[in-house]
Amino acid sequence: VFVGIGLLAFLLAFLSWWVVRDRPEHCGFTPVAEGGGEPASWKSIGASLGRVCRHFRTWALFLMNFGVTGGLYAFMGLWGVRLLCGSHGMSNEAASGYITVLLLAFAFGCVFFGWLSDRLRLRKAVLVGGNFGYLLLWVLFWAVMPGGGFLLFLLMAGLGLLAGASTLGFALSKESNDPRSSGVAVAVVNMGTFVGVSAMQPIFGWLLDLRWRGILDDGVRIYGYDAYREAALLMVAFALLGFLASFFTKETHCQNTARAQAGGPTGMD
Repeated sequence: VFVGIGLLAFLLAFLSWWVVRDRPEHCGFTPVAEGGGEPASWKSIGASLGRVCRHFRTWALFLMNFGVTGGLYAFMGLWGVRLLCGSHGMSNEAASGYITVLLLAFAFGCVFFGWLSDRLRLRKAVLVGGNFGYLLLWVLFWAVMPGGGFLLFLLMAGLGLLAGASTLGFALSKESNDPRSSGVAVAVVNMGTFVGVSAMQPIFGWLLDLRWRGILDDGVRIYGYDAYREAALLMVAFALLGFLASFFTKETHCQNTARAQAGGPTGMD
């Protein structure tokens, strides 16, 4: 597997060198920044970071990513398989299969919601709707805690699909901020995901430890159904945070709203 990944990385590096260009105008597209942009410097990056961080809606999108994709990545990458195996005695192979369904549905959802948003010319409405459905499915998962079968398959597919709406946060961050700071805005919002993952993983484990009954298997703590069910409530809490945060974004209708204010870009509204 690692050799295959390494060969793929070499192929991607070659394709990047062959296809990717430094600026949109090198490919015949309109420049992202007026006048084609200026060379980056520490001073200009600091100024962009200041503009972005003073924008209230940047932090709303940060928290949205924290709750939705941060929680999802922690579940897919660490706790999902453990929960399915520990709460219902499912094999690692079967549990991994359900998490793979979640991952593939998420990949499809990212593309689907981007297409849907562009087609409807709506950002916030699609984002809020997707996050609401994502929250409802986590509530259902926590209430039922299915141990396999078609219901679990549907839940994993639905959760992954609806979580894809969260990627609209990147478009909203770009369209809500000064065009000169679009890259910094996307980067700050993207940090919400990784901060969310970093927070979710230890908190989930701490909640499990609270209900641990002293059972060990080769030195590894074994948790029961009740412990996993209570810890799964954390996924609901993270999804709720992401849903609420999405309300504090602003509809852009797929256009840069900062550029239109006061006759030019300001990054504030």
